[in-house]
Amino acid sequence: MAESAISHVALSLSDLLVQKAEFLKGVGGQVEWLRDELRRMQCFLKDADAKQEDDQRVHNWVTEIRNAAYDAEDIVDTFVLKMESWRRHSFIMRYAHILKKILVLRKVGKEIEAFRARISDISRSCETYGIKSIGEGTSSTSRERLCQLRRSSPRGVDKDVIGMENDTTQLVAELLKKENRLAVISLVGMGGIGKTTLAKRVFNHEVVRDHFNCLAWIYVSQDYKPKDVLHGIVREVTRPTKELLETINNLQEEGLEKMLYEHLRGKRYLVVVDDIWTMEDWDTLKRVFPEMDNGSKVMLTTRNRDIALHADLRTTPYELHLLSKEESWELFLRKAFLDGNDTNCPQEFQDIGRRIVEKCDGLPLAIVVAGGMLSRKSSVSEWERFLNNINSDFAKGQNGVLSILALSYIDLPHHLKSCFLHLSLFPEHFVISTRKLFQLWIAEGLIPQRRERIEVIAEDYLNELIDRNMVQVVRTTVNKRVKQCRIHDVLRDLLIFKANEEIFIEIHGKTNFQPSIKSRHHSVHSNFARYFASEPSIPRLRSLLLFHQFELCYPTRWMKVSHLDFICSNCKLLRVLDFENVFIGHLPKVIGKLIHLRYLCLKNSRINKLPSTMRYLKSLQTLDLSGAVFLREIPNAICKMGNLRHLYMNASLCKGKLRIDTLKNLHTLSLVQINNLKLQTSGILLNLRKLGVALDEDSDVNKFSNSIAELEHLESLQLVSSIPAASLPSLQGLSVVHRLTKLFLQGRINMIPGPREFPPNIAQLTLKGSFLSMNPMDVLKQLPKLSILRMRNLSYMGDQMAISAGGFPLLNFLELEGLDELQVLTIENGAMPRLRHLRISSCRELKELPVGIMSATTLQELEIIRMPIAFVNSLRPNASSDESSFHARCLVREGEMRYAAKFFQEL
Repeated sequence: MAESAISHVALSLSDLLVQKAEFLKGVGGQVEWLRDELRRMQCFLKDADAKQEDDQRVHNWVTEIRNAAYDAEDIVDTFVLKMESWRRHSFIMRYAHILKKILVLRKVGKEIEAFRARISDISRSCETYGIKSIGEGTSSTSRERLCQLRRSSPRGVDKDVIGMENDTTQLVAELLKKENRLAVISLVGMGGIGKTTLAKRVFNHEVVRDHFNCLAWIYVSQDYKPKDVLHGIVREVTRPTKELLETINNLQEEGLEKMLYEHLRGKRYLVVVDDIWTMEDWDTLKRVFPEMDNGSKVMLTTRNRDIALHADLRTTPYELHLLSKEESWELFLRKAFLDGNDTNCPQEFQDIGRRIVEKCDGLPLAIVVAGGMLSRKSSVSEWERFLNNINSDFAKGQNGVLSILALSYIDLPHHLKSCFLHLSLFPEHFVISTRKLFQLWIAEGLIPQRRERIEVIAEDYLNELIDRNMVQVVRTTVNKRVKQCRIHDVLRDLLIFKANEEIFIEIHGKTNFQPSIKSRHHSVHSNFARYFASEPSIPRLRSLLLFHQFELCYPTRWMKVSHLDFICSNCKLLRVLDFENVFIGHLPKVIGKLIHLRYLCLKNSRINKLPSTMRYLKSLQTLDLSGAVFLREIPNAICKMGNLRHLYMNASLCKGKLRIDTLKNLHTLSLVQINNLKLQTSGILLNLRKLGVALDEDSDVNKFSNSIAELEHLESLQLVSSIPAASLPSLQGLSVVHRLTKLFLQGRINMIPGPREFPPNIAQLTLKGSFLSMNPMDVLKQLPKLSILRMRNLSYMGDQMAISAGGFPLLNFLELEGLDELQVLTIENGAMPRLRHLRISSCRELKELPVGIMSATTLQELEIIRMPIAFVNSLRPNASSDESSFHARCLVREGEMRYAAKFFQEL
């Protein structure tokens, strides 16, 4: 994240040199030198990043450069802060403080000169201690040594393997498939999940070894050397004599490739390529594998899904999953007690043993290491000590859990490392909202400005981390965009170690300690009163996130006014403040001094007043006032926030007028009362992409419709009726909004609009509380681009619904929820030709499966939630059902209970 800090400072200095040239008179040359030097430092840190893992001297040097970069950021941010304070004074006051301005400039000049001397000293020390150019390497690195330790013989199969029986069966069947091409089967998963273990089981399977007449196993690793890998494969497949081996040893890459290709041609071969890291490595290897039509196969193991898809787009990567609690416990017992039986584990070890296993979070490598360590410890106190120090124990030795997982971190592209390290701020087991994550990344300056929207780039970064199995998906939208994610607990331990080393992060949990004065990012996971009690000296702090569970006792979540004053007065360089679920009542006026603040979350804070000084927060990008927020008045200060991109509010609890016509950068506005909007001129909010408004009986609907038509970039619209009896306005004005693809309507609709009244490119439609008396499907089926349709609580009041053939050409998801009167649902043959997912929830009068569901041949998933017993029983097979013609997965949920079964199997 130091590189991100440098980027931020260099940009700030460029702006200063252009906009404040007069103010900088006397130090302009020094400021320009600082900007150019910081850009050189940024390039250096990018080049040195990987090299520092292998050379302690380079590591120390990088640390010095990083610290210097952070100090440069402090110099510039503090100067900007003082300059802004100067600008706020009246002309007379500015004139009176002219001497103070001169002193400030002189101080900045001295600080830059001191920085210049510091950089010179660092450069000289580099030469003194003989640190080579960053581009040069050594013949043996720590990473190579670790790779050697990880290299294992394919012949040695681990007998203590749990949960791989089905995986082995499926992969053996895949290898035996007769195909008229060379198929590449990829095993994908995070480090330590068991890819190599599974590959060895399959490779050594008796049926597999009988089927292929040529087998080879080669280990690639991050330090890929083509000649060495080719040499290894040739030796594996040829089993050379002494004379042939001498010939092989003298061959160059081209000769080895030719020999290998000729040897494999005509044979049914299986080659396992273990631990491949880049697409380029695969591209150089694949040339040696002849394209055969005899069932030959190549099997890859990789942590990166993109590599698997690159190797073979026609074969779905085989993704390994974490062990269940029961499987984890059984594996642990086998390693700790040489038996997978509970009876061999003394009662006094059971509880603590399960807590240790829980800490491993289903990761086989962590469980094996923990079990192996504890097999040599015979007292409860030793086990308790291990639990308390589990992170450091996992790090021990070059072949420790964290060392192996660190390979994934080392392999990350430079732009992803800062984003990945930022995830360490979130608590253990925490489910992270991707929307919030993207906004935090942007606020921290981790996402570069390009032609694309910055939020799109952030989403691409997260998807790349997911494809590399560094981040786990918790929840996706219907169209498969990630909505929630999390970090594996063991991987989080690595994160905290790296983040603390590189970005001065501090996690404040149950352990109480004095924060470091160098701290730049604080995450508080427990009682914040204790955190603030010591009034920590943290002037360099850039982000403060408070995490509190909503279940905590009411009084403990109120933050004292003195705490807020302390933050705003002593942490003036803050960019991120997250007070979600923390009751604060009101903000102090001094918050206006946080001119660098970009992200402010007050969700569920019960705040009732915003100070007028918030008008000075001109860098603010995200302001979250949603949830339990009770603003009696919305200050005009918001209209001064020219960089605001996302504004979230609670329409029913926030009162007063909101002026937004000055917010030209606003992308999200949700959820506000339409009568509270104070639009001075039209055609201003041209960047608005997501809008949520609440309507009541006094709403000026015509004016609203005209305003909507001018929002050229609007993609998502939510219309909510605040009055249950009131009807929503006509949608006629939306027919000209061509970019609108997502529409949410909550409130009475007298009659479903005609297809021409809907936005022409509508893809997602949600109806809630519409109280429609006539079947809406005859109209909705005519929407040509509709792919997702949700009919929710009381949207339709009829007792029968028919979905006829010939419509819904692109619909792939249909949800029917809370349709209390619905008794019969009929789906005609040929209806919804692309339907993949049908969800039926809380339709209490619906007694049986929709008539005609068998005709939906594309259906992959049927989800049943809180439905009557009679309906669930109708899912059971009967004599008349054609069981063989339906293969959708059926999910039945009641509250938190969820189980899956093949349709027409016993539930």
